[in-house]
Amino acid sequence: MMDGAAMGARRIERRFSTALFVTAVLLAVSGGVFLLFHDRAFSGVVLPLALCFSSDGVVEIATRENLGGIQRHVAFLLVLLGAATALYRALWWWGISPLREAVSAPVLLAPPGRREGVALVVLLLAGGALRLHGIDRSPYYDEAITEVFFVDAPTLWETVSRTYVFTNHQGYSVLARWSRAAFGEGNWSLRLPAFVLGLLGLYVLWGFVRERLSPQVAAVALAIAALFPVHVEWSKEARGYTGVFLLSVLSCRLFLKILQQPSLARALLLSAVNALAGFFHLYAVYLPLSQAIVLLLLAVRARGWAWAALPEAALSRGAFRVLGLAFPLSALLLLAGVWPTLPEYMRSMEATAGRTPHLTLPLHLVEALCGYPPLLLIPFLLALVVCGVRTMSGTHLGPLLLVMCALPFPAILLLRPRDAYPRFFAYAFPIFLMIMAIGAVRVWAEPRRRWALRAPLLLLAGATFLSWGRESLSPGVSEGFKDAARGMRADAPSDTACCALGHCAQVLAAYAGPGTRVLSYEEELLDLRCAHPEVRCVFRTAYPSGVPVPRVAGVRPILPLEDWMRRILSEADEVRRYGNVSVCILRSFPAGPE
Repeated sequence: MMDGAAMGARRIERRFSTALFVTAVLLAVSGGVFLLFHDRAFSGVVLPLALCFSSDGVVEIATRENLGGIQRHVAFLLVLLGAATALYRALWWWGISPLREAVSAPVLLAPPGRREGVALVVLLLAGGALRLHGIDRSPYYDEAITEVFFVDAPTLWETVSRTYVFTNHQGYSVLARWSRAAFGEGNWSLRLPAFVLGLLGLYVLWGFVRERLSPQVAAVALAIAALFPVHVEWSKEARGYTGVFLLSVLSCRLFLKILQQPSLARALLLSAVNALAGFFHLYAVYLPLSQAIVLLLLAVRARGWAWAALPEAALSRGAFRVLGLAFPLSALLLLAGVWPTLPEYMRSMEATAGRTPHLTLPLHLVEALCGYPPLLLIPFLLALVVCGVRTMSGTHLGPLLLVMCALPFPAILLLRPRDAYPRFFAYAFPIFLMIMAIGAVRVWAEPRRRWALRAPLLLLAGATFLSWGRESLSPGVSEGFKDAARGMRADAPSDTACCALGHCAQVLAAYAGPGTRVLSYEEELLDLRCAHPEVRCVFRTAYPSGVPVPRVAGVRPILPLEDWMRRILSEADEVRRYGNVSVCILRSFPAGPE
């Protein structure tokens, strides 16, 4: 007979299964209702919800066909969610049915000794010094968009409910908004949350590796992460990648802890961490998906299928139960957080889908995972990773790394084929660095041919750290948006007209201050030159050629933007350059068109 705790656990399982079944049925029925009664359902449900969550309170519905298309998309999404819920319920019951309850004793770690503590402080200080270098530089494109439209938005609701082509990392924008409120306006205060999250990520990674492996591997992993140029750059960018790095380590730590010692509290915390990681960057959704696939592999192993063998401790019923509860909760929390921006995400994915895939992404990802060293050092670093994966082949870490890196490729190449970057895999970087550290320690501790391996290891590791340090101290990306916009007004006479045009015109106008006009047509610039003795134009010089400005009925369209900018540059009496941004001062009126 089962005791009271076991009976309570089985009762929770039955209730959870019932809730999944009811949810699947409701979603499927709702999809059918939307298809059959789309006019009433859309006007009575979808449109009020869209108006409620729209940042400006306006939803454009141009034609009847457009309404029908939106209706079909909503119905398809509901049916898809219903089918996914039903499949999840079936897999959950299939996985949990052969498992048994198990209790494992907690593992107690000795506190770090004096030498270990000194090494920790020294590495954190060195990493902090690298990350402070260049933290006050002028923001580049993505940072400028984040600052103007999201961090400096009038209300907190606008900060979290608006986005532009995946530019708004809502979690980071909120922290940057609070940092600005506490420390005032400044480039360093805009990037302060990234710096703090970066140092926290280093410390949490050290603690995670020390808990799972050994103090020696933890010290090597911390040294690698502290000098790793990609993480150094993320720590001084006003973006959410260091937040994803930190939350990824916490999530993996909780996931592996739950596999050993199931706990509902840990499962709830795992749900919150996974959802928060997605709030920092939407592609962190692959983190819980990767964990779910590893859990499924463990369930397959529990049924005795040799091809999925993982020699680590067997999966318990309690771990499968609480993790099965955690993953849907993560999805619900993340959906609640990104719901206001979900339409913009969908439009962005739809606009980029179908383009030629970015087939060189795997090569760029390998370069980023290795820290952009010289090409001759990449095989050495990959060899360390292979050695680390072989060392951890009897644990959950090896499969977790492989799934976390391989899973997103098809989805990212389909959803954003031309706009995929290695930084989208930020959640996999800490596990990769940890595996690299494991491989380095394994090679160093190899008993056979010890010095024949240690000498090349020291030489190549020294060359790698030297390369990483040089890369980390590089100036970084700075396009000159803020310097150019503010320099345009620095010595301008009172009767000077200031304007911004082209790509990023709204950002440049916001930096320049009140009174700066955003121009879209050549006639507007001619009018300014007729009315003012001096006109100053600021625009981003680096712009793809052949991109026309949208046409407006009754107004003659201007030349392609690049041609227009070249004409302004050739007619300007004075040109000031700030990185990729130019300020043109026009004093004499040009000859009229032929």
